[in-house]
Amino acid sequence: MGGLPLATPAKNATVSFPIQPPETDEDLLVTVFFSEQPGGFLRVYWADSRNQQMLCANLNEGIGMDNRRTLVIKRSVFDGEGMLTFQSSEPIFGVHRIFWQWTRSQAAYLDDTYFAGGFLTRSGEWLRDDEIDGFPPTKPSDNWLNDVVTAPIRIEPVRIENGVEFSANLQEIPKLARVKVKVSGLAVTSRLRLWLNDQDAGEVSLIVPDLTDPGLEPAPDGTVHFTGWREGTLLVNIELLTIGENRFQFGAEPQATRLAVKDFDLQLQYP
Repeated sequence: MGGLPLATPAKNATVSFPIQPPETDEDLLVTVFFSEQPGGFLRVYWADSRNQQMLCANLNEGIGMDNRRTLVIKRSVFDGEGMLTFQSSEPIFGVHRIFWQWTRSQAAYLDDTYFAGGFLTRSGEWLRDDEIDGFPPTKPSDNWLNDVVTAPIRIEPVRIENGVEFSANLQEIPKLARVKVKVSGLAVTSRLRLWLNDQDAGEVSLIVPDLTDPGLEPAPDGTVHFTGWREGTLLVNIELLTIGENRFQFGAEPQATRLAVKDFDLQLQYP
């Protein structure tokens, strides 16, 4: 930073950070921890002596709870020293922490079926391009690879602590079925279960975050809270599936007061 942050008292709380880009071609990686306000926004833009550019119109994902978002700001955006500004829809700034670092892309060998665009975090999490570019995610279509189809059920985040059902129609019972989902609001020491057609389908295996992840917050009572999204998977008992409509429902053990999911995919293998 080229100086101290500047906070502007106004109806929309605004904090600007003076940034001095390095002479190298590194991009800026920004991870923001913040509290979402229902119906509100948290926008990010860059301004220098020549231009002003909106980087993200709204970091909020519509879940109305603590969240984290990562942006990769390309080096081409920066034309010398300027101000990286965060502006809230509220008079109180809802950002708790901001982590940033200069980073650069590296060549990697990728399987030809792998989704190449994105960012690999230190803990091994892969963030897609549409998760780090500041725009709303695009819903992918069903993807076939040999005898396996991956069908997106719900991409957009949604709160589920009061019970939300997701449905998928099957024309044929598969040989294997796998569920993948991202969850937020669940303590690391808690569990996530799946109910399929009103029957207990088992516990979803959730990734335990790397201990260097800034989203980890141990509490005095022994619980470990995590701000962010954790990926979980479950191999589904195909005897619970039916031809036609199938209903999926997630729940926390113990029950959580705030719980959200996104990127819910159903992967099916057919003979």
